[in-house]
Amino acid sequence: MRKSILFAILVIALIGSLVGVANAFGYTYELTSDYSDGSVPLDATVTVTAKTNDPYAYKVIFMWINPANKLELIKGEYLKWDGNGYKVASSGCTLDKVGDWDVYAVFLDKFGKCCFSIIIPVKIRYISFNVIPEIPLLGTAGASIAMIAGFTYKMKRKPRN
Repeated sequence: MRKSILFAILVIALIGSLVGVANAFGYTYELTSDYSDGSVPLDATVTVTAKTNDPYAYKVIFMWINPANKLELIKGEYLKWDGNGYKVASSGCTLDKVGDWDVYAVFLDKFGKCCFSIIIPVKIRYISFNVIPEIPLLGTAGASIAMIAGFTYKMKRKPRN
């Protein structure tokens, strides 16, 4: 029972990975991000690339959804052959809100009909640097030296019994 639950969780994790790949009618559709580990610093520009071998796919509409589930950016890009048998288009967006972003990509043919749609999650993790605000000039090393000097002075003043 435990092995089957573990296997189900593993399958769900593989399906929900950062690289979305789908195979519809024998064609491959792929959506990848340049931040493969998923942790993106605040105010970074993230580029998402859509890729397919569908000869009928003509254009990709990228929709960037912010953490408040509001449409942040919508951008249409034409697919271009990359020389390896795939058509490729990219979209970039500067992510200025902390949280889980989603990027929807809708592949369209020449007549504007939907060939396929796919989604990729992008997680923004706020990265901060720790400092001692009371002693900004000395910093952590200076504060440590001052504490050790104070401790040494205190130990030398202590009477020995």
